[in-house]
Amino acid sequence: MQERLLPKTQAAKYIGCSAPVFDRLLSAGDIPLPIPTGYGPRWDRQDLDAYVDSLKGPKRGDWRSRSKLYAA
Repeated sequence: MQERLLPKTQAAKYIGCSAPVFDRLLSAGDIPLPIPTGYGPRWDRQDLDAYVDSLKGPKRGDWRSRSKLYAA
């Protein structure tokens, strides 16, 4: 069974970045805020999944959305 709440180092690894990059994403407001627990701040795996899912697909103004090469 996998833990649902992850400490920062595991949360960073889970989304594929280093702890310093995770800190920058957190400071920028890109990463969801942690849940305060008696064991320290923890990130919900489902919140992290939602963050990664939000990165998928063409973004507004993304040149790929106008390219025939990337057309669906």
